[in-house]
Amino acid sequence: MLAYRAETVMLRIVAPHHDKPEAARVLLQSLFRTSASLRPDERAATLTVRLMPQSSAARDRALAPLLETLNEAAAQYPGTNLRLVIESLYQTP
Repeated sequence: MLAYRAETVMLRIVAPHHDKPEAARVLLQSLFRTSASLRPDERAATLTVRLMPQSSAARDRALAPLLETLNEAAAQYPGTNLRLVIESLYQTP
């Protein structure tokens, strides 16, 4: 139940930026399966999660506000002193 509630909160952030708000949950599910690389930086005390681009630029743009919100939360990776930084490898044309 907790995971569903977290997904619903993320949905509220993404839906207004998606061209089809009713499909935003599918976009989030796709995000959860996206490949990523992890880059720890102990000097900066960060763990950067670099997400591979989505299947379209519109999907990447719809996710941008969510990534901003997650980064503003400055969450710490459990069991470490590393702050999570989430970024997309999507390149704006």
